[in-house]
Amino acid sequence: MSSIKEIYSEAKKALNASATDRVVGREKENDEIFEHLVSCFENKIGLSMYINGQPGTGKTFSVNTMLDSLNDEFKFKKIVLNCMSIKSIQNLYKTVLSEMILNNIDSNLSLPRRCTKESLQKLLESTITTIKQHLILVLDEIDQIETTIKTSSDIYRLFEMPYLPNSKLILIGIANSLDFTDRLLPRLELKPENKPKVIKFLPYSKEDIISIVKDRLARVQQMYDNCVIIDDRAIMLCASKVASTNGDIRKVLDICRRAIEFNEQEAKFNNIDTIKTVNIAQMMKIFNQVNPITNSNLDRNTMPLMQKILLCTVLLCNIEMKIKEISLSKLFEKFSKICKSYSTNVDSESEFVNLCTLIQDNGLIEIKKNKDVRNYKISLKIDEQELKEKLQDETFMADILTNKAYK
Repeated sequence: MSSIKEIYSEAKKALNASATDRVVGREKENDEIFEHLVSCFENKIGLSMYINGQPGTGKTFSVNTMLDSLNDEFKFKKIVLNCMSIKSIQNLYKTVLSEMILNNIDSNLSLPRRCTKESLQKLLESTITTIKQHLILVLDEIDQIETTIKTSSDIYRLFEMPYLPNSKLILIGIANSLDFTDRLLPRLELKPENKPKVIKFLPYSKEDIISIVKDRLARVQQMYDNCVIIDDRAIMLCASKVASTNGDIRKVLDICRRAIEFNEQEAKFNNIDTIKTVNIAQMMKIFNQVNPITNSNLDRNTMPLMQKILLCTVLLCNIEMKIKEISLSKLFEKFSKICKSYSTNVDSESEFVNLCTLIQDNGLIEIKKNKDVRNYKISLKIDEQELKEKLQDETFMADILTNKAYK
């Protein structure tokens, strides 16, 4: 017989953003991406794609899942970069070439002695036109290069690379901006054949959101005697409210995790040994708490574990370093170290940025952006002493603030 703790744990895991390789609610967009990619593989040509849509609409997840599924059928190499960390076009070329060397895409490839923009560009163009396998270059948050690559001709050159003779480059740009190509690449209108294929991800509908949450929980419920973790009406309420604002699936998953964790804490406190289903009233309570969370209604019992750890990590860094603002790189390093003690963690630095953004949306921290994502500055927006008192109500949070192993 499975423990209640195990069931709650599996349910929360299932609602993590990266917990599945199944894409639900994006069949039309995925079919379009699939057709473009297969056409490139079969015709041995290059291509550029621009995928846009609001945050939380499944753009990056869909692309990564699609590429993983195609890996068994077609031979290609992929490089995925987040453009928030790109400082210049020279830096972009060098990073791509370094990744190509690391992945042994061309055994004869090596960086030039002098890494100028011109030498790196020439080497990259030469390589993508001579390699045998396709190279898929995914540039996430590509609209960020607008702030770092000031010369429009450099951006044009990047998007023209897939169309060089014999090029095997498939360039996939992903961003929130709807008019990136029209605003920065109008010259490509003169060469329609070189214009990126644009795929728009609309916000998730109420029906999409319901399907996604049910799909995530279905496996867990089947594993544990078809127990009902969240009532259908509660899922419908959450889906309706989020779909009516921005359709951000990350927010939905976070609210559902909070609701499950609230029931888990309540079951633990009252020594309940059966699964308690999240009902519509509880879902409404959690939804109101995250839109937004304010100083007065911050509730340690409904906040997901990783958010608690992150907030406490910020506070710990404040105390240790005697500064109010912590760089994202240092915070991520400390956060990962602490998470290991609780057998949890985010999958990547990009996922960590998403976690920070979610907490910022709830009004608890502030993120000051920088050209280099690792130099983002994170600070608490609520009183440190109040947060410290609330978080120390729980043993493991007090341990974070006092444990010498985390120093």
